[in-house]
Amino acid sequence: MAARDIAPGASGDPGIRLDAFENVPEYEELRSAIANRDWVQLDDELTRWDPDEVGHAMLLMGGADSIGPDLEAALLVIPHSTALISAVAYHGIQRAWRARSNAPGQQVTRAQFEEFWRMLDRVEPTLIELCARHPRYAPAWVARETTALGLELGRSEVRRRYDRAVAERPLFSAQLTLQQALQPKWGGNLDEATTFARQATEESADGSNSGALIAMHHVERWSEIGGDDSVRYMARDDVLAELRWAAARSVLHPAHVMSPLGVHAHNIFMFAFWLGGHHRDAAGHLPFIGTRASAGIWTYWSTEQVDLKRAWKEIGAARQGSAA
Repeated sequence: MAARDIAPGASGDPGIRLDAFENVPEYEELRSAIANRDWVQLDDELTRWDPDEVGHAMLLMGGADSIGPDLEAALLVIPHSTALISAVAYHGIQRAWRARSNAPGQQVTRAQFEEFWRMLDRVEPTLIELCARHPRYAPAWVARETTALGLELGRSEVRRRYDRAVAERPLFSAQLTLQQALQPKWGGNLDEATTFARQATEESADGSNSGALIAMHHVERWSEIGGDDSVRYMARDDVLAELRWAAARSVLHPAHVMSPLGVHAHNIFMFAFWLGGHHRDAAGHLPFIGTRASAGIWTYWSTEQVDLKRAWKEIGAARQGSAA
């Protein structure tokens, strides 16, 4: 997804930008390597990143159509690079999801589904081979979670791939994908989805991003309920209490380390609090986010500039009120 800016207005409203590969500050070295066609540097940069973070970087790289040929060119030079093979696969997966669209299943045409499945079928053998040769390379297993979900291979297969992805340590990117598979809209059930989000949060280390699974879970419930009832759901005291608990032990914990994936986790919390009208709680995440909106969460509501600008203004006003 290309960057979409909201220019600051005369009233001093902030400029909001949806995170994309083209504008994430931490990806400057990756962008430089691609611009200079320095494929060795690109491979080195992708290899040195934390497995969780590199998966997120590859996800955003996949949203940039223009770099597809660059990734293919890099792979020709370094054909056995696990990172570059994965990056090409992530790019193919993201193209497949764009062909499907983000619409609910009942609104996706048969032609869109067939193109979606065809494109995923092209990626899957590459990932199978990669995982066979490098079974401990977690980003490839996370990608395979996504292909299993899209190809409708069943929750048990998504879970099997998830288990391989987190064999050495928990990965927020892997958890988010499994969480999707457990949602009723993907054939899962509410109890299983609730249990997973709470258990993963309880078992996570202080300061990890995993607590955002709780916020994501409630956002999914909001999306499923719809209408005025969804607003009342997010405003409930028990939902607010659980969101506060999860935020305190994860992204608001002193041990939390900011990163692109951390920005995404903060966005999930801020969005969830804002949906419930808890603007002061949402404002607690604003210093960490600034004007970086995560497309992965705000698309649940809107990516229109005027809408994002309004949300940021409401949250910012609550923050100023708290400081007064």
